[in-house]
Amino acid sequence: IILSFKQPQGGFIKSLPIHHSQKILLDDENELTIELTLVPTYDFYQELLTHAERLKIVEPKTVKDQYLEFLQKAAEMNG
Repeated sequence: IILSFKQPQGGFIKSLPIHHSQKILLDDENELTIELTLVPTYDFYQELLTHAERLKIVEPKTVKDQYLEFLQKAAEMNG
């Protein structure tokens, strides 16, 4: 799973990794891109939702689609 975070959120993700498999692919003044090796769970998506406006899911598409479904459900509930 590849995720990209806007700065300064990237600094937070480096100091408190999302998962022990976290590897940094890119770290510059604009963004932090990481790779995670895990099976996505409900808890994983909940963690991603805490970073919503600062997060881009690069791949895979299945994780991106599931994440967007969680966001859509939240939007519908808060209409």
